[in-house]
Amino acid sequence: MVLDKEDSDRLRLTDLEYLSEYEGKIFEELPANIRRRIKAQTLTAYVIRPGTPDKVRTSIFTRINTGGLTLEPAEIKNSVYRGQAANLLKELAHSEEFIKATRNKIDSSRMLDCEFVNRFLAFYLLGIDQYPGNLEDYLNTVMSRLQTESEHTLEKCRRNFLKAMKYASAIFGDTAFRKINADRRYGKINKPLYDAVAVNLARLEVRDCEELLQKKEELSGKYISLLNDKKFVDIITRGTATISSVKGRYDAIYKLFQEVLC
Repeated sequence: MVLDKEDSDRLRLTDLEYLSEYEGKIFEELPANIRRRIKAQTLTAYVIRPGTPDKVRTSIFTRINTGGLTLEPAEIKNSVYRGQAANLLKELAHSEEFIKATRNKIDSSRMLDCEFVNRFLAFYLLGIDQYPGNLEDYLNTVMSRLQTESEHTLEKCRRNFLKAMKYASAIFGDTAFRKINADRRYGKINKPLYDAVAVNLARLEVRDCEELLQKKEELSGKYISLLNDKKFVDIITRGTATISSVKGRYDAIYKLFQEVLC
């Protein structure tokens, strides 16, 4: 049922999929048995007052999200952090640079693409050293911060994200952000690998990115060796949200880039 509010402030039933014989009727015009059933229903409302911390709002939203289609974390954030934070995520997720770098393989129907952008912004803006070991809290923290950041900071995030996507695509091509599986083939896009590569590229100057591009054959050889290193494979495959894994993969990619740049 869809209720349409008219100028008279009376709610009338419209666009009924079932019980179409009640189309256009107000409550008092419905049969007595249906009115009794409506009155007997329980409506649950959760009132979140102004000033409630974002983490509390997110927690409440997650706890009551148990009926129907369960929302993905990115969908919850989109509801909780309305405004410039959510707008920035959607803008970058829909950018040509991101779509090209990820080969249009990230499902946008449940906002998974926004989750990828959220991860980048957290590690880029908050910093690897500030990672507390709880990824979801970390992602929420950056969303809260983005709500009040200046346009200057937002533009810096925007510019460096797009730069990272541009050079990831140019340097790594179709293999960008993909780890090598046991069958020696490249698998799906790996989130932890994406984080490490994207943030490291974002922190480089354009001239350094250009140098990596010019030396991409050398970089590719070293990169493949890293993707075949058992220790590195472990930190992008198992226990990926621990502090040691996050720092380990970030440092490994940083060292890789610096070896080629030197």
